[in-house]
Amino acid sequence: MMLAAMHEQLRDLFAHQEWADSVHWRSLAGHPGAMEDDAVRKRLHHLHSVQRSFLDVWKGSPKKPPLLTDFASMEALRTYVRDYYRDLAGYLASVAPAQLEETLRVPWFADPQRPVRRFETMQQVVMHS
Repeated sequence: MMLAAMHEQLRDLFAHQEWADSVHWRSLAGHPGAMEDDAVRKRLHHLHSVQRSFLDVWKGSPKKPPLLTDFASMEALRTYVRDYYRDLAGYLASVAPAQLEETLRVPWFADPQRPVRRFETMQQVVMHS
């Protein structure tokens, strides 16, 4: 696939992911108790920590993700998600199609079997949820 087409497809997939995440959050907020359910809280934290962690790697500034206990409330986690999508939009606007082929070092991939390219990690993120 040509890099420009892949770049456009990834942007579309991230736009869909943002929409789907917003539907997910609104649905959970509409059901009393859902946002306080431990399993839901842990799953949302994991999902969105992975998204942010990969964005940090793409930007060249990997960080340790915040713990669930670092969020005072589910609304604080939701704000974290909104900030991620704002930052992601800026990143996607700045990344050139040719950069998709660049190899990355992903700190939590201890011993990858082969070099990992940026577009592969981007595909992983949009498929993760």
